[in-house]
Amino acid sequence: MKFDGYYALSDFLEVPNLRQKSYAALKHHAAQWFWGTETSAPGPTGLRGLWFTLYAVAATVYGWMVTILMVWFLTKFLQPYKLTVVGWGLATLAAFNIIVLPIVMGVVAARRNPSLLRPKPWWRPVLTAAVLVTIIWGVLFIPLPRRVYAVLTIEPTRSQQVSVTVPGQILTILVQPGQSVRQGDPLLELDNVELRLLQARLEQERELFQVQWRAAEASQNPARSRQLRVLIEAVESQLALQQSRLDKLQVRAPCDGLVIPEPEQRPLASRGSPHEVQLARGTHSPLNRENVGAVLDAGTPVCRIVESPEYEAVAILPQSQIESVRVGQPVTIKLDAFPGDMLLGTVREIGVQDVTNPPPQLLNVAGSELPAVTSGPGAGGLVSPHYQVRVTLTGFSHQEFAKSLPPLRVGLRGRVWIQAGSQTLALRGWHWLCEAFQN
Repeated sequence: MKFDGYYALSDFLEVPNLRQKSYAALKHHAAQWFWGTETSAPGPTGLRGLWFTLYAVAATVYGWMVTILMVWFLTKFLQPYKLTVVGWGLATLAAFNIIVLPIVMGVVAARRNPSLLRPKPWWRPVLTAAVLVTIIWGVLFIPLPRRVYAVLTIEPTRSQQVSVTVPGQILTILVQPGQSVRQGDPLLELDNVELRLLQARLEQERELFQVQWRAAEASQNPARSRQLRVLIEAVESQLALQQSRLDKLQVRAPCDGLVIPEPEQRPLASRGSPHEVQLARGTHSPLNRENVGAVLDAGTPVCRIVESPEYEAVAILPQSQIESVRVGQPVTIKLDAFPGDMLLGTVREIGVQDVTNPPPQLLNVAGSELPAVTSGPGAGGLVSPHYQVRVTLTGFSHQEFAKSLPPLRVGLRGRVWIQAGSQTLALRGWHWLCEAFQN
């Protein structure tokens, strides 16, 4: 597409070798303006020659933009595989071709033509050098505002997650999303045939040992009686543990509040029994009535009990960015559900432990941006250390617009920009380089 546009423009202007002529005009004007070298123009002069120069500048900027976008895309694509350094290696080669190679070619041309090193107006090279020194000084020492970017999700300020502690098959769903519950109320009833069979076998063993113990007592065999007593106590201990696991098959509310379903989870696979089913298509929440009979593994989120109606934002930041975030820094949030307005807030809390169970709606496999492990023992986790940042929401940037919006709800995802102080361009580039080789 790039070359099609080039040839179309060349034919339209009726200028063959447009690229060579435009870059020759650019070199001529650059030598004249910045170095003071007076040479004959290699092509058209006046306004037409200036247009050639502008085209060369635009073509150069366009080439840089295409190269940067390609390297950025490749780096993002390789990030889940921990091959970011490959993308940065290509970026180094591109930077060499864009920056270093033209400088080397200019030095070689100057050595071949020493007259180029003797400018007539002495103030032009001095002014050029002063501008370059000023730019370098600005890159090294002038701090610029820094904004840390991350993805986030909306969560209740005070809530407790309810998860399955003992795997089982859904028998009865006792609550609906939005229902008010009290602490200890049953939410879900599960069944585990293996646990019940194990309990029945232990009860049979206990009865058998009790019969043998009574026989040993009747025959006045104290050694055998003590041995059987120890076996009975061991079986009763196992039965008590087994009963506690069976009691956990009835999932109960840990606190008072409203029942809110967890954001959509990955589909839960069937274990192969013809009586087991997967979670209903279109909703992977265990509280859906169509999911009766589905198997829930230990650790599967069932729902969340919200203790207060207030919400907060939870952002997930990589380790390289969390170091510059401080409590109290202002943030700007754009939710995918409300693209026409921005939420405002401040950083309330910064996590100190790695995120081991990230919100599934924020992973790249769900259409978001967090790089996730797609296979192996760490599937569903993050490929690199990330940390949580909790944000207190203060309202929308346009309150009159917010009145027409539906209320916030759990699981909404979006993007956040944290005003993380200031930083020089040189330091920012150094951090990017370190981050690339760490990944």
